[in-house]
Amino acid sequence: MNSILLNEKWYWKTIGVLFRYRFIEKESGLFFKDYTENFRTTINIENCSIDYRKNSFTQYKIPTHIINHKDIVILYCIDRLLTKGYKRDDIAIISNAKYQGLPDIIIKDRSGTPYLAIFCYKWGKKYKKVLMDFRKKKSEIFKYYRNHKKTQYLCIFSSYLDGGLPYITYAFYDMKKYEIERPLYHLGIFEKEINPYKIIPHYTEKDKNMEIQRINKDLSVFPDIVDYVIKNGEIVEYKGKNQVIILPNQIKSIGIGAFWDNNFLKSIKLNEGITRIGGDAFYKCEILENVNIPSTVYEIGNNPFAGCSNLFLENDSNYFVLEDGVLYNKKKTKILHYPTNRKSKFFEIPNTVQYINKHAFYNNKFLKTLIIPESVKWIENNLLSGCRIEKIINKSPHFCVNKGVLYNKDKSQVFSVFNHKLKELILPNSVKKIGKNSFFGCSSLKSLYLSKHLIHIGYNPFVGCSNLKIINESSKFIMKNGILIDKKQNLIKYCPNTSIHESIEIPSFINIIGRNSFSFCYNLKKIKIPESVNLIERGAFANCENLEKVEIPNSVEKIEKWVFSHCQNLREIRIPKHTELAEYIFLESPTQVFRY
Repeated sequence: MNSILLNEKWYWKTIGVLFRYRFIEKESGLFFKDYTENFRTTINIENCSIDYRKNSFTQYKIPTHIINHKDIVILYCIDRLLTKGYKRDDIAIISNAKYQGLPDIIIKDRSGTPYLAIFCYKWGKKYKKVLMDFRKKKSEIFKYYRNHKKTQYLCIFSSYLDGGLPYITYAFYDMKKYEIERPLYHLGIFEKEINPYKIIPHYTEKDKNMEIQRINKDLSVFPDIVDYVIKNGEIVEYKGKNQVIILPNQIKSIGIGAFWDNNFLKSIKLNEGITRIGGDAFYKCEILENVNIPSTVYEIGNNPFAGCSNLFLENDSNYFVLEDGVLYNKKKTKILHYPTNRKSKFFEIPNTVQYINKHAFYNNKFLKTLIIPESVKWIENNLLSGCRIEKIINKSPHFCVNKGVLYNKDKSQVFSVFNHKLKELILPNSVKKIGKNSFFGCSSLKSLYLSKHLIHIGYNPFVGCSNLKIINESSKFIMKNGILIDKKQNLIKYCPNTSIHESIEIPSFINIIGRNSFSFCYNLKKIKIPESVNLIERGAFANCENLEKVEIPNSVEKIEKWVFSHCQNLREIRIPKHTELAEYIFLESPTQVFRY
């Protein structure tokens, strides 16, 4: 079986998805979520299986494994439907639906009549192509309808998770009106105010296009509009240098990383009408002093204010609670943001909190003692990155602390190494997973012994471990030229600074230079990338401040974000013309790029 979960990148992304959808890890790799009427969805991420329980419509075979991206889309769609109040017995989830000419999900109404047919697609190009055909009534979906004319609504659906927030898009027809008006609707099924079995079609294709035109027209007269990249009312990026910003009323959301690392912004007034603030929206805006959360905001992604060391936050939204600078969701079951500049040495997380969001405590250097209450069920990555915690008192049955390391309850996963004075760490043989960013900034750590049962290593766990040497006992990884390599994917997971003497030879079988794998390698001055490499992932050589020369071969198909960011001695670089370049590759680097 070839599942996306066998890819290390998607393995960790899927864990993030399950966290965001409020699944609980019962034991290592086994996740579940309970709904009403004693229904439970169970996922075993290690063998890629999923248990939705049997369909009440016995003619349809149910999916049993997560194979591709579409299966994650189906999972979220089912989650939304069940959370909204649709009954599991009224939902048919169909395996290999495409090859049978069937929808992925069929819902019957309370009389047993086919009510809603949903066809799920991977986000991006695939969904856009299907939408174009759907608009023209040329889609394969209409072949299904010709044989099932009692179905009232035909829907196409896609979703993805980014920056800690779910994004969905869908379009549907009311087939009772189809022959007369033929309107394509974009709202009326999944919104909070829509009740189950009571779809209210609205916001047609015409309405959507008119709204976009109106927003663009209104924003065109806004001062400094050239400093913004805005798409459908969302600020995607701000490029300006203003110290004070008052946003216009037409802005609907702040995108992921929209004001990322802006060193000019001191104060921003967010307008009423904004509904979402994306993850990392104001990340490392170090002189930012004032931000307000308007009353209309109901969703906030991964700590948008991480690294804002001078920030005073104001909250007017009833969907969130702000206490002593700490930001929670409405019910205080989730902690979103702990201020970087909060000077208390002690903090006890309230016993209502069940989830701790990604980098919630990021870069607070005052906090020394943290108490995790019994109520906490899940902790996202980057919990204490940049902090100087000396003691964690853990009361949660889902975690344990030992010798300055926070593990899950059975010590199968490392969540955070918070003892920055550690010089040597021998991981217990129970450890199967090293979480993302879990060793962040452990500059004193000189020796790390990887356990023989280790299977998974998350994104850039060793960033800032400038003196580290790794001793590997896991059969999943090998050490070559002092570089830690994922054998199956031919991917560089990590190259310690201690392995480099001005340069280092990358093995000729490597296909991927992994995320942040060489970051903060101060010893690195020059690097030759072999012809076998086709991908250089995010931040691979970030903060290599002495890097002067890089040779990139024709084999490299893509270079992702921030790969050579903060490389102040990299003056020029030659890159093949066909190589796809992401944005911000050379952020804060004086690099001149030559394409050949």
